[in-house]
Amino acid sequence: MRIASNQIKMKKLSRSTIGSIALFSMSATGAHAQLDVSEDDAIPVQSGEGDDLLDMQLEELLTLEATSVAKKRQKVSESAAAVFIITQEDIRRSTASSIPDLLRMVPGLEVATLQNSVIAVTARGFSGRFGNSVLVMIDGRTIYTTNLSGVRWDQLMLPLDEIERIEVVRGPGAALWGSNAVNGVINIISKHGSDLQGGTADVRIGLTKQQANGSYGGRFAENISYRIYASTSFTDGLRDAEGGKLAGRYHGRAVGGRMDYEPNGADAFTLATEYSKGDFDIPALVVKEDLLNPGYDAVLLDGRFSAFHILGRWTHESSEDLDWSVQAYFDRAKRFEYDADIQQDVVDVDFGLRWKASDKHEINLGVAARSSVDSVVADGGFKLSKERRSDQWLSGYIQDDITLIPDSLRLTVGSKIEYNSFSGVELQPSARLFYRPAENFAVWGGVSRAARTPSGFERDAELRLTVGLPNTPENPFSVPIYPILFGDPDLKSERSTSYELGFRAEIADGWSLDVAAYRSIYSRIVALSESGESSLLFQEPFSFPVGVEFPVAFNNDGEAKTWGAEVALSGRIAPWWKVDVAYSHLDMTAGKTADASPLGTTVIDPDLSPENQLSIRNAIDLGEKLSFDSQFRHVGALKGSVPSYNSADIRLTYRPVETVELSLIGENLLQKRRLEYYQEVFPAPAEYVSRTVSIQARVRF
Repeated sequence: MRIASNQIKMKKLSRSTIGSIALFSMSATGAHAQLDVSEDDAIPVQSGEGDDLLDMQLEELLTLEATSVAKKRQKVSESAAAVFIITQEDIRRSTASSIPDLLRMVPGLEVATLQNSVIAVTARGFSGRFGNSVLVMIDGRTIYTTNLSGVRWDQLMLPLDEIERIEVVRGPGAALWGSNAVNGVINIISKHGSDLQGGTADVRIGLTKQQANGSYGGRFAENISYRIYASTSFTDGLRDAEGGKLAGRYHGRAVGGRMDYEPNGADAFTLATEYSKGDFDIPALVVKEDLLNPGYDAVLLDGRFSAFHILGRWTHESSEDLDWSVQAYFDRAKRFEYDADIQQDVVDVDFGLRWKASDKHEINLGVAARSSVDSVVADGGFKLSKERRSDQWLSGYIQDDITLIPDSLRLTVGSKIEYNSFSGVELQPSARLFYRPAENFAVWGGVSRAARTPSGFERDAELRLTVGLPNTPENPFSVPIYPILFGDPDLKSERSTSYELGFRAEIADGWSLDVAAYRSIYSRIVALSESGESSLLFQEPFSFPVGVEFPVAFNNDGEAKTWGAEVALSGRIAPWWKVDVAYSHLDMTAGKTADASPLGTTVIDPDLSPENQLSIRNAIDLGEKLSFDSQFRHVGALKGSVPSYNSADIRLTYRPVETVELSLIGENLLQKRRLEYYQEVFPAPAEYVSRTVSIQARVRF
């Protein structure tokens, strides 16, 4: 859901006019790759892969494989989609302390901090607190929550040292992954149990954040390996515009592990689990109970969460031409915020098969079933009309990778058909064409249809959190307006049709260029309009009205169109100096929406995403023991709310011995503090990200 201010934004949509100039400067971090990816980490990655990516030649980088676009291992050079891989080397040399911060290097992704425990991550528009157009997974396990449509990034406690790679697909992935993979898929793949046998310790101490992670890997037998880890993180909270502290804490901790069993050359079994918990402050604005003095009171609310999951997967390779996998997981998440107790239990079972039927046809197919049971018990302004809800999904997909000209021309067609118990059947087809006219040049294009299912909140909400103050642009009347937001149990799925075109080329002495362009058309977007009759509000002992209660409700009347382009340039200025440049442009126009009254509104706001973004990263080796990494970013303005900003991060690392790494890290160095986003759902004060410095020590033993 996207509501555009501390008060419900009561205006007609206008085309975004954000304009910004992309500034060029120094920036940071290792190697990246653009490619088609697929479903899960079905084939184990060998220990140590990615440790020396900075030393790879371009042709070696292009042979990197991923598994999130085509549900099979596929080379970068043969991909037919806009995909970016964050490698182990990227992670090790980055200044990031969390997964969302890592994602800031990906072209076309929008990452913004709202609160000390809330981060918005999305792709190609529709930015918001929950980022409901991007599907996020860990090892193929979906962490996208259907009760609020999005991802709670503060509950993602997997230490960065435990990540093998992150595969980011920009653009629709619904033909394989199903609903909610509308504008992108992010698959976080953890390290195999045999990676980095022995122990690791990582401690980071900074002005605003402290972290400590530890892990240990070993073997129960020659073919049974394991990894266990523990993590804790403490954040001192964001600041107000003058630098005053708004929130005192975010404290998260987790323990988890993964075991891999490979009894023979044909079978592989994986078991992974984690338990995490956390508590945090929520700076909020609460509507005053005194109707004669309309407005908000600033309060500091308590929040907490706990989460547990367990996942099992069996992969079997019958031959070079046939393999299949079965995966199942259970996920339980509990959360308390805004005086609401929220719990979601998910059970998911998935079967996938790859069959090379002939020299021309390679077929992927699969079936899946999912059940989610939600409960929401709330007091105050935020609650759902149904305290308990049970939703089910059944789906199947088939995709044929057709070789038209060997090593040159390939057509991929397929679709996912999905049924859910609340919005019915969705057919999500895709067709992609890949053509390589020369060894160092490839072009691709595609057309895809995707859907986002309505969340439990959008279906059952009853929300009283905002007030429209009188005689303001949002409320031209002389009395305050108190909107009541209602859900609609009959909402349909949002739909999109996307057209993509891209190319990648090896240019001038080992430099690579990757360009993707897109045009997307969205319909049936969940929007807001007047619902029912307004009523006057009185406060004793007065007989005159002191406010108006104004009902609004969700509907499917929203429309939007986007177009944009993303560019990634990578190469070496010198053997010891690697540069990565990423630029993205987004233009979004909202179409017709319900406009039943002067207070009619919408949750489609094209001004919530930056029009231009630029990232420049440098990875410099100053001898064998010293390295310097930097990242410069320019992020365009969110019109009328958040100004554009420039950001510079640096990392200086010294390795006195092979097993010890000491780093000095500076983040957000160009200004004391900056605003990255504003609260578009729950009223809250503007929260600013501060400049910070930290030291980090990593030890292997």
